[in-house]
Amino acid sequence: MSKKELSNLRNQINKLDEKLFSMIFKRMNIAKKIGEIKVQHNMEITNSDRENELIKHILGLPDNNLDQGEIESIYKLFFSISKKRQDYNK
Repeated sequence: MSKKELSNLRNQINKLDEKLFSMIFKRMNIAKKIGEIKVQHNMEITNSDRENELIKHILGLPDNNLDQGEIESIYKLFFSISKKRQDYNK
């Protein structure tokens, strides 16, 4: 692989990271709104059934080239950050 090819691939990663984080930022803003609703209705922040449902959904997506452990690691981080944002609403 040439340095030019490496540079091109890194540029592609940079563009994907920008899109990825834009979506993560939106996801966390939605999580905060969900937290506000949960507080209004005196609901628990943690919903294990919903967490498991999301992981199962992602595992079933076509073109999934991650194993279950990798997906669970990513989503556990998402869930942790989302719960912190939701807890701030209390």
